[in-house]
Amino acid sequence: MTRHLLASLLLVATACATTGQKQPSASPSGPTASTTTTLDVAWTPLAFLVGEWGDAPGATPGESRGWFSLQPELGGKVLVRRNVNESPRGRHEDLMTFYREGENLRAFYVDNEDHVIHYTVVPGDRSVTLTSDEVPGRPRFRLTYQQKEDAKLDIVFAIQPPGATEFKTYLQGTVVRR
Repeated sequence: MTRHLLASLLLVATACATTGQKQPSASPSGPTASTTTTLDVAWTPLAFLVGEWGDAPGATPGESRGWFSLQPELGGKVLVRRNVNESPRGRHEDLMTFYREGENLRAFYVDNEDHVIHYTVVPGDRSVTLTSDEVPGRPRFRLTYQQKEDAKLDIVFAIQPPGATEFKTYLQGTVVRR
């Protein structure tokens, strides 16, 4: 299961080697689509992430391509990330909802492979780091978004195996705003 979860989380970051081809939006259409454009003040430190992101042009061709959107929903009270990755192994989809819990920013991740991860969200200088909650006997995950330019976003996904004290980079890459 851990190997399968790691493969799935690899897809989550959408930062794998990519083809650079334009992909359809990960945003839903129809009555479930959010029409909210107002961003609650709580999300100001994450505003640089709002929008649609995808494969970086000129990326090294690889077996995987992905894109994601991050949009305010529920009157701007939550942010919802919809992520899609396609590879020869199949199509991976996930949904992550950023929400407030008291004064803390949190995120709840679920995917089409039955994985569930709870994250603490910590904004930084043009960055945000999501660190999974500690669960005995399970690895922890850290996902970092760092804005490099207005239209570029570096993503680093790191894993801390059970019993280890340090996170080790598992993958990293760049996506661009669409």
